[in-house]
This record gives sequence, C-alpha cells and structure tokens, in this order.
Amino acid sequence: MITHGNNSKLEDKFADKPFAPRKLPFFYGWVVVIAGGFGIIMSMPGQTIGISAFKNSIRDAMGVTDIDISTAYMVGTIISALLLTYAGKALDVLGARIVAPIAALFLGLATFAFSKCDAIASIMAQYLPAKAADFSAVIVLAILFFVLRLSGQGVLTLVCRNMVTKWFNYRRGFATGIMGFFTQPAFSGAAYIFFLLISFYGWRTSWQILGGIAIVLFAPMALLLFRDNPEACGLIPDGRQLSDGEKSHTTHKIAHQFTLKEARRTLTFWTFACSLMISALFVTALSFDIENIFAEAGMTRNTAFASFLPGCILSMIVRPLLGKLADKIQLKHLLRMQLAGLSGFIIATAFLAPGPMFWLYLIGMGISSACFGILIGVSWPHFFGREHLGEISGHVMSLIVFSSAIGPLFFNKLKLITGDYSNAAIACLFATSIIFILTFIIKHPQRSFIENKEH
Repeated sequence: MITHGNNSKLEDKFADKPFAPRKLPFFYGWVVVIAGGFGIIMSMPGQTIGISAFKNSIRDAMGVTDIDISTAYMVGTIISALLLTYAGKALDVLGARIVAPIAALFLGLATFAFSKCDAIASIMAQYLPAKAADFSAVIVLAILFFVLRLSGQGVLTLVCRNMVTKWFNYRRGFATGIMGFFTQPAFSGAAYIFFLLISFYGWRTSWQILGGIAIVLFAPMALLLFRDNPEACGLIPDGRQLSDGEKSHTTHKIAHQFTLKEARRTLTFWTFACSLMISALFVTALSFDIENIFAEAGMTRNTAFASFLPGCILSMIVRPLLGKLADKIQLKHLLRMQLAGLSGFIIATAFLAPGPMFWLYLIGMGISSACFGILIGVSWPHFFGREHLGEISGHVMSLIVFSSAIGPLFFNKLKLITGDYSNAAIACLFATSIIFILTFIIKHPQRSFIENKEH
C-alpha cells in the first residue's frame, strides 16, 4: 500500500474494507466526487437557506419574536464557528470516513430535537430559576442551532470538500467544479423543496424525515463509500502520473507542507480568506432580508425569491469551466474574477431596480457564487499542501461561518441607523475593493518558501 508520510489517518487501517478501491476498473476519485457532493447536499438542513424554510414555524411554536430567533441563530452559529478549527484538526487525525458519519448522526439528532423544540423548552423551564425560565426558548434554540450549524454547515461540508480535493492534484479544480455542478441546484432549490415537504407533512414531520435520511441513509453510505485520500487505498491523486508536458501547464507544485500557524503568517492566506468571508457575510445578509431589499426597490416578493434560479443556472454552467481553468492559471486571477463578480452583485443590490441593475445582480450572483465554490475547495491544498489541510480549511470555515453569523445583524443595524440597506452594501463594496488591491501584492506561498530557502 502506498503511504503518505505523516498524513496517515485512523481510517486508513480499514481503507480496503469492505472493498478495495484500487481493484475497481475506474479511478475511485470520481466516486468520491459524487459521494462528497451528496454529503454537501445532506448538509442543507444546517445551511441558512434550509433553516429559513422552518424559521417561522419554529418561531410560532416557541412563542418567540424574530429578534429572539435571530439572536439564538447568531449565538449558535458563532459558537459553532469557534470549534471548526478543532474539528478540522480531528479530521486530520481520524479521516473523512469516520468524521462524516459522526457529523451526520449529530445533524440527524439536531433535526429530531428541532421537531420537539417547544416541548424541550417547556421541560427546561421547569428546572431553571424563575428569571431564567423566561429565556428557556431562546436558550434551547441557541443550543440546537449550535449543533445543527456545527454538524451541517460546518463539519459535513468541510469533510466533503477536503476529501474531494485530496483525491485530485492537477485536476483538483475540475473535480471541484463537477461536484458544484450538481450541488448548486440543490442549494438553490433547498428552500422550495423544504417548503413543499412542510406543506405535505408539516414542519415537525419534515424535520424528522430529514433527520432519518441523515442517520439511516447518509451515515451508512459515508461509511461504505468515503475514503479520505488515495494513497491509503494504494492509489495516487488524479488516478495516474501526469507527463512533464501536462505538468508544465499547471501551477500546482508543493515544496512545503504548511501548518496552520505558518499559513496564517502569509498575506495570501488572509487575502483569500477575507474574500470568502465578505462574500459569506453579504450573501447571508441578503438571503435573510431579500424580501425587504426587493420591496425597497419596488420589486415583488416572487421576484426576490425567483432571482436565485437564474443565478443558480449561470453558476452551475460556468463552475466546471472555471474549475478546469483553476487547474491552468494562478488562483489569484480566479480570485479577481470572484471579487469582480461580487462587486457587481453588491453594486446592483445597493442600487437595485428593474432593468440593467437587475441583470447585473443576476450575473454578479452567478459568477461570484461559481468562483466561491471553486476557491473554497482548491485554495488551501494548492497553497499549503495536504498534510494539515483539515486544520487549515477548518480554520477558514470558522472565519466564514462567523462572518455569515454577523451579516444579518450588520445589515439591520446599519439600516436602523441610516434608513436603508444600501449603505451596508456599500460598506461591503469598500472591503471588497481593498481585497482586490491585495491580489496584486500577494505571492504564492510555495514559491516564497523556495525563495526564502535558497537565500
């Protein structure tokens, strides 16, 4: 069996059970792409867009206000973000095949608990002091949001993205793009699918159905199909060695396996991470208040929610193409494209109106979303290697989740102060402009390491 140095995982001991991927007549990495994509789809109940379908039902059942549930959501999300670096470190030790089923189990338990959240709050209130009992509903919601966000949006997506990027080296961007091709429609359609599920079965049973799928269907599937890396299976990334001519068309050469501490010392790390953070902040805030933002522009509720569809289609079409491009060019060029698309998206939101601005809104959304989906997966192994990938990408995910948690509050506070949402969008545009300037300063960390070693 091929080894891979200090990057050995606990799961590697049973990589050939119940079947050996190297004995299959095709490269197992493509199975990993499909299985990892399904895992990301399974994270939907823990994603903002999935939770939004249940928000009003939970609010009414718990007898809380929109501010209460938003506060609980923010607290739970921020606490989950604080643990993602450690979750990534655990992934480096245990491997995807162990961590993914555990995350699915907790995701399922959280959805089952949400189906009885009002009963749980009533029971808790009986054991709390009188003054604290009034806050039992918010406390329960914060705890449940914490588990749901950590297991779903955090750990499960982290595991799946990392696993796919480890199975590919010179075709990493293309593989990530293919995975995004069939996960993007699921993300965009999740709210409507959950809405239909709730319409047929009610919100409590819908939570239980989602929990059952996570525990009964996905967890066993992950145990069967997930493999953390190709070396443990006696394989190599991409399925074959590339010729010198093929390698010359890529920029992916690893001279040093960076630790998280080393990665955080580079300007490249923070430039790419901050781009993803500001994107997460803006998109989450927009998703939370999209109906109000469109209403201010004189546009209908139907138009607001329908706007996700064309952006999804554009993102789905261009993502495999951008992924393939990411294997050929320096990633800072793709980052500039992401920032340009995000800037257009933000400008169109700040000055939203029917006509050209609405078209800029759709195009900016599609381009920035597609680039985001590629960069969040390929950047960290490309720049810093795979040995500490879990800890590094886990830390990045914690920054992204934290940003998404404060986005809605940031937008609503500025609206309260200034009277509309456009000023919050302009503040995001200012941050995006600074990051764009930094793309002309940063260097590839591997190249910098080689230069420093030579000197």
